[in-house]
Amino acid sequence: TGPLSALPHSQQRAEAWRDGGGTVAVRRLALPCGPLNLDGSATLALDGALQPMGPASMRLTGQAPTLDALAAGHVVTPQVAQAAKAVLALMAHPPAGGGPPEVDVPLALQDRMLSMGRIPLLHLPVLLWPDLVWSTAP
Repeated sequence: TGPLSALPHSQQRAEAWRDGGGTVAVRRLALPCGPLNLDGSATLALDGALQPMGPASMRLTGQAPTLDALAAGHVVTPQVAQAAKAVLALMAHPPAGGGPPEVDVPLALQDRMLSMGRIPLLHLPVLLWPDLVWSTAP
């Protein structure tokens, strides 16, 4: 949603979209990645620094081995991985049709920090807006 601008630079277009109330509603995101299966939805916008922000609701399976791999790869600290695994284990439930335990989690992205509830998980890199110039001339 939000106005799409014909301004020449990508950063100017992003600012105009943000200032016009622009949001992206992701109705369904399904991501199988190694042991992790993620299924959910999100609503994203741009903050004052033109960085993505917004809430998400996700259903996860395979979260424990994924957190272990993230800690081993130094993406998150071992302490964050342990805390997240403990909380997720308490929230997990068996699916109706059988299979590995699932957990429904609220996620939030704010100030480039991805958090699960009140647990900060990882700090994302800055999204740089290239100085692309669009022309409508033939």
